[in-house]
Amino acid sequence: MAGCVDWIEKWVARVFILIVNAIVLLGSIALLVGILYSVLGLNIDNMADIMGSSVMSSLTYVILGLAVFLFVVGLFGVLSALYMKTWLLMIFSVLTMVVVLSFGSAIALYFMYTNVIQTHLREQMQDSLKYNYTSESATNTDSVAWNTIQFEIECCGIDSYTNWNTSAWYTNTGKNLSHPFPYTCCKFSGNSFSLSDLLSNSFSATNAAAINDCYNNDSFYTTGCKDSLVSLLSRYMYAVAAGGVFLIVFQLLILMATCHLINADRDEEEEGK
Repeated sequence: MAGCVDWIEKWVARVFILIVNAIVLLGSIALLVGILYSVLGLNIDNMADIMGSSVMSSLTYVILGLAVFLFVVGLFGVLSALYMKTWLLMIFSVLTMVVVLSFGSAIALYFMYTNVIQTHLREQMQDSLKYNYTSESATNTDSVAWNTIQFEIECCGIDSYTNWNTSAWYTNTGKNLSHPFPYTCCKFSGNSFSLSDLLSNSFSATNAAAINDCYNNDSFYTTGCKDSLVSLLSRYMYAVAAGGVFLIVFQLLILMATCHLINADRDEEEEGK
């Protein structure tokens, strides 16, 4: 009877490891797709310049590395459950402990340094807006970044549109045109504007009329981009943190199941002798 119970426990542990690691494999692939969508679909590479390109690049590479590492962990988990080799189980248990420690540390560090991250973000945005922004159709990185963020996230300036009054762009261009902010702050609902149209300064007379309407009737975004960006990043980070907590719990359960399988294999080897 004891042997039957041990056999059932072993197979339950094996199936549990197999299913959970198959989910981890699929999750890592989904994370990779999400990174590609963020970079290509949401123009994160353009936005990164005013958020601190080095910081955003590092964060992107960290998440990319995490996705690849989770894929490797999931692959080892599936193989160890399928082939039941002791050395595979031991490697997988080590990788599992690394995942638990890494995720736990990363989550703790993010919440510890949230204020520091927001302060750094504000400083980067202030320098970029005040000194480096040139125009709506300029191709330098800061101009493209600001135009992309204001158009895509529907915001204006750092805290509000009044931030533009202290910028070199306003002194050199906006003041002469009586434009208190770039027209990428304008609301263009119902118009066939695209970001590429705005950045290339190629749009129809209808669109030009919409721009005039924006300035004449105050049809622009009043929310500052800093709060919008912080809100956007926080949503992603809270989702990652929640996923990380669940992953840690499941990985601890997997670690217990793996240790059970290793001990069961050793017992079988000793009985065989």
